[in-house]
This record gives sequence, structure tokens and C-alpha cells, in this order.
Amino acid sequence: MKKAFKFLFSFLFGILLLEILLRFFWLLPVTAKGAYLCRDDVADHSHYKYGIGRMRSKEFNVVLRMNNIGMRDDDVSLRKKDGVKRILMLGDSFMEGWGCERGEIFTDRLETELNSAGINAEVVSAGVASWSPLTELAWLRKNGLPLEPDMVVLALDATDPSGDSFYAHRLERDSNGRPLYIRSGKRYLDIPKPVHDFLSERSFIYRYLDRWLTKKFPLTEWDYGFWSDSDDVWAPLRSETEIPQPLYESYWKYTEEALRTMRDILNEKKIPFLVIMYPAGVEVDSSCWMPGRHTAKFKDGLIFPRRFDYMNNMAERDSIPYFSLLETFKSDSEPVRLFYPYDGHWTKYGHELAAKAVAERIVNH
Repeated sequence: MKKAFKFLFSFLFGILLLEILLRFFWLLPVTAKGAYLCRDDVADHSHYKYGIGRMRSKEFNVVLRMNNIGMRDDDVSLRKKDGVKRILMLGDSFMEGWGCERGEIFTDRLETELNSAGINAEVVSAGVASWSPLTELAWLRKNGLPLEPDMVVLALDATDPSGDSFYAHRLERDSNGRPLYIRSGKRYLDIPKPVHDFLSERSFIYRYLDRWLTKKFPLTEWDYGFWSDSDDVWAPLRSETEIPQPLYESYWKYTEEALRTMRDILNEKKIPFLVIMYPAGVEVDSSCWMPGRHTAKFKDGLIFPRRFDYMNNMAERDSIPYFSLLETFKSDSEPVRLFYPYDGHWTKYGHELAAKAVAERIVNH
């Protein structure tokens, strides 16, 4: 009896100790995504409310703190303050501020720029790494519209068409056939959702275990990830010699549908909409994103901005308000400073440059 009691006590004490350690694991100089990244009922994945974690690489070491809606921002109230213009900013890791500190990231900079220009603005961040327009649309429908934004801005990334093509395997549609949400990925060794929700809110052991099981035991190849291993995520940047135009256009199918649906929903509610598209380093200057571009199998030199021409034509055809950041980045006096050389995301200088240009676009229009 005593042995059984000692064993039980040791086991429970070990669990308690591990729980405490994982709650503060992000304090160590190691990447700790399991503390803040979670599965999502409509957008495939998102962040835990008030989750805290760390991202670390050879180029940055940043602690991420999420707010009451699971985003990297200050807390957001459901009711807007009187006289405040609320701008909802949708996007992926660039809008999440990958590799940069709060205060340096695009959404913080944009809010500062707009307020400096005389607009009493609140920029609400809704950026999650590896999101794309289909997941952003799903999150907007469930969580973004209740915030009653005065404007919605979506930042389009080079990898978004590949992401949307992947998520489309779990796409659910509404009664009108429009994209509605992304069905949660299934896995082996899963548990009922009420139990999952209960444990994920209370246990960091479960958070890390849940993330590990989701990564290692998906039911099919479409149940975990952001694109298939066989996909060329950089296809929108390839030349017509590499990807013929008919095939190139097929890559954009779900992204275009998501943007049109978002346009229609926002038009119905009389909420202004703006799509911005920013360049990858290889589209800006031959000095940018070196040597990281080689991992994407880009040769040294400048890439022809094919996707900007495509997006410009598509936006005009579908009446989607659109703003390109290509020339803004290309005209910078030191473009090499705008991107992390290995990682490829914006440095604080890239965030600052983009925020100033978008703020000017919003103010002028």
C-alpha cells in the first residue's frame, strides 16, 4: 500500500512539476510555439487567448504575447470607443510580425501613422502564420465581423495560392455555395472536442502534446500542414517558361474565390475593403533575401513580378480595391535592410516602410 501511495505521489508530483515547467518554457531562449499555437474550428489554426511563446532563429529571438482574441495586439473590446475608426488587418506571418518586437510590427506602425495623420484609428491585428485568404475569410465571418470594423485590409502573400489550394481539401460552403470555413483536420488518437477544449484551457502539458499529436498523426496528408510537400509554394513568382499561363491561373482559383466572397460580404455590410500585396525579397532587389532565396530554388538576380501584373488585372476585373507595395519596396535606398537574409520576412525597417505607404493610401482614399 505504501509503495502504491509513493508511486502515485511521485507520478502526480512529476506531472505538476512538468506542468509548471512548460508554463514558463517560453522564458528559455528556445522556440516554444506549443504554448500559443492551437487548432481552430473554422480557420484550421490560430492562437490561444493570452498565449505566450517564443520564436528563435539565427536572426531573431522574440517573445510573442497574444491578447484576448488570440492575436498579437493589445486587448480588443467588442464595442468600439466613440469616434474611433477600427481597421481590421488580416494576414499571415508578416502581419503577425514574425521575427520583430511589438511596436516594430506593421499593425502597430500603421496605427501610429494613421493617428499622426489625424485619423483616430484603432488597428486590430488578425495575423496568424500560414494563414491565407480562405482561412482569413473564415475567421472574419466568425470573429472579425462581430468587432464591427470600419474597414478591413487583407495582406496578400506570395505563398497564399498554395495555402488556399491545400485548405480547400477541407473547405465547407454556405447555402449559396460560397466559402464558409475550413473543417478541422482529423488525426489518430484524437479526443472529443469538449474534453479537448477543457484540457487546452487548463494544461500546458496538453497543449504541447496536442500540437505534437496533430503534427505526427494526421489522418490524411490534408489534415495537417499548410501545403503539400509536392506543392511549389513559390509558384506565383515563377516565369511563364517555368509555369505556362493556364496552369498559373489555376493556382489562383481558391484565392480569387475567397477575395471575391470577402468583397461581397463586406459590400453587403457597407464596410470598405482593401487588398494589399507586398513583394518577396527576390522581387525587390538582387541583394535582398540572400542567401535564403536559394532554399526556394531561385537563382541570383531579380525575379520578374508576374504575380503583381496578375493581381492588378484580377482586381480590376473583379472590382476589388487593391494596392501594390512593389514600387514602394523597390524604391527604397537600402532594400537589403528590409528583409531578413535567411528567413525572408520583414525586418523592422520593412514593417515601417510598408506601414507608412499603406497609411498614406488609406488617408488619401
